[in-house]
Amino acid sequence: MKTKKFITPVKVVGFVTVALGLIAVFGLVIQLLWNGIMPGVFGLREISYLQAFGLLLLCRILLGGFGSGSKNNKHISA
Repeated sequence: MKTKKFITPVKVVGFVTVALGLIAVFGLVIQLLWNGIMPGVFGLREISYLQAFGLLLLCRILLGGFGSGSKNNKHISA
């Protein structure tokens, strides 16, 4: 007999905590990369953490989307 796996509140809280932590780290990485490269190369201003987070969000919307990709991944092979 197959047993059902239940999602516990502890797992949900852990997942949300890890996801928010990764988003915060990505925002910080974008800020550090921008402030380290763009002002010197292109003469642009440095950006704040919130601006870096907004840039991350904008790039995800324009380039990556929020889905996990196409559900119909059929590869054509010769």
